[in-house]
Amino acid sequence: IPDFQHATKFIINIDDKQEEFDFPFMINGCEYQILEVLHCINSGYNESLVYGSNDSIRLMKILYDIRKSWKMKFKFEK
Repeated sequence: IPDFQHATKFIINIDDKQEEFDFPFMINGCEYQILEVLHCINSGYNESLVYGSNDSIRLMKILYDIRKSWKMKFKFEK
């Protein structure tokens, strides 16, 4: 997908239904994370209801397993 990190919309097709989501590019692509953090702080949440700590942990496990399967190590690892 060319320049996927700057995508401004995506379309989901399931069966005969199509739904389009628009996410205008404002500054650098991180504005949505920043806005969610501000929302959580202002709402008194300890974590996002959109992407919580369990989601982050699950993603890190996936990335770790991928890195392990590639036999990739960081400089500080033995």
